[in-house]
Amino acid sequence: MRVVELKHLRSAVLAHNHGSFRKASDQVTVRHSTFSRSIAELERHIGITLFVRSRNGVQATVAGNRFLDRASTLLKQIDALLESANEAPDRSTDRLSLGLCTSSSARNLQSILADGRQTEISIVEKPLQELYERLRSRTVDIIIVPEMLRPPPGAEARALWHERILVALPRKHALAEHQKVHWADLIDHTIILGRSEPVNGLEALLRSELATYRISPNIQRHDASQQLIYSLVAMGLGASLIPEFDIGAVGDDVVCLELHNSEGPIRMRACARWLPENDRPAVARFLSLLAERYPPPLTGANGQDAVFL
Repeated sequence: MRVVELKHLRSAVLAHNHGSFRKASDQVTVRHSTFSRSIAELERHIGITLFVRSRNGVQATVAGNRFLDRASTLLKQIDALLESANEAPDRSTDRLSLGLCTSSSARNLQSILADGRQTEISIVEKPLQELYERLRSRTVDIIIVPEMLRPPPGAEARALWHERILVALPRKHALAEHQKVHWADLIDHTIILGRSEPVNGLEALLRSELATYRISPNIQRHDASQQLIYSLVAMGLGASLIPEFDIGAVGDDVVCLELHNSEGPIRMRACARWLPENDRPAVARFLSLLAERYPPPLTGANGQDAVFL
């Protein structure tokens, strides 16, 4: 019987994210030799080699990539399960649990939160997919996410504010001094995207324009976090596309410029989602406040939001 401890899985995933045993061990303040032995012990338990070691760090093998992706998902589910005992909304109180994908969303909510002071609000900031899982498990009452994402079954929605689509460029890039960037400016440039774009809906929103402006062949997909993508941009390896709500995650060596098409700036809409069976008074009051601030948008001839892009 194979016995694998969670600490071994966490160590392996951390090493995968850092690309280095030493950097990963430094983060958790464990001796490098001890950390390395724990990875080797995990590899013996599961019967596969997870990493190729070199002087420059470590790189996951093909089998290692599959295993570590699944391990990462499993650890997130376990962490959410362990946290849910403390973070589950207290049904005996008039407290609202509000899930945001990034802290910048709170900027748009500032006036709403000020108006809603009669309700105690607890903010939960998590990645997009985890917010959906928490909404389904009812450990958050309402989440605010990009509108085009496929909602959890049975969830209701209200369209809120728009977020601009930005182009992330290295600070020394020739376009970095521009006030805005048009698709035509990117035709000869490499666009690097990470693993989260299919999840956050950005690529789905832009797919037709990527083809129209012949940008699609320039896209390089990396199995990497957004933080690493922004680091690659800073190194001058390409540009990237990001929603405005993620601008706080870029570093000082990256500039973000507004992306335009022939009709003006490209935008995506944020949206509130909740489960209709959640009949707590705090939820009803907050949704009423959102309805006052964000009435249903005007629609165009095709019945769609007239200012979606």
